[in-house]
Amino acid sequence: MRYDADHKQSTRARIVESAAKVLRRDGIATTGVASLMAEAGLTNGAFYAHFDSKEALVAEAVVAALQETGAVFARKIREAAPGQGLDALVNHYLDPRHVTYPERGCAVAALGPELARRPDATRAFVGQAIDELVAIFADALPAGHRDAMAVARAVFASLVGTIQLARTCDPSLIPVVLEAGAIAARTIGQLPGAESQPAQAKVS
Repeated sequence: MRYDADHKQSTRARIVESAAKVLRRDGIATTGVASLMAEAGLTNGAFYAHFDSKEALVAEAVVAALQETGAVFARKIREAAPGQGLDALVNHYLDPRHVTYPERGCAVAALGPELARRPDATRAFVGQAIDELVAIFADALPAGHRDAMAVARAVFASLVGTIQLARTCDPSLIPVVLEAGAIAARTIGQLPGAESQPAQAKVS
């Protein structure tokens, strides 16, 4: 049976959306094509009508997950009170539910070590999406940083590491880890340090 282009496009989107959740939940190496297709409610044989390889789906699914996360981040900033964008992002990212449900959260926190071992093309494709995510953090920083992206990367790295640690530590320590991570991320984002642009003297 032949399907029109709209049907094929919607099916592909369904596979990507499902894979974005499954990969964050179960990991890349341990998840095969058959499992990814089954989660999408499709047969294994339909896979190659949409993707050349598992790697192609991994790259697209991870980027889709990051874009979904970015959309949530942007909304959190819009909804925050003036000057409270960074706090809003930190509070959202370090929500205890992010520890419990990796399939709903940041793909970097869920898959970072595995992504580091993917082929160069995948890493480059995903890296662009990560930079877009970091740019959202940069927009939430207080004004005055000379290199807001550098500071935003440090904030984001702190948050990612906090979630990864919280997922591996004794459950009784999760609140302690999350609180420490929140303090660290806010401190990095607020400290002027060498990255800040010094105030300009007024010329009369």
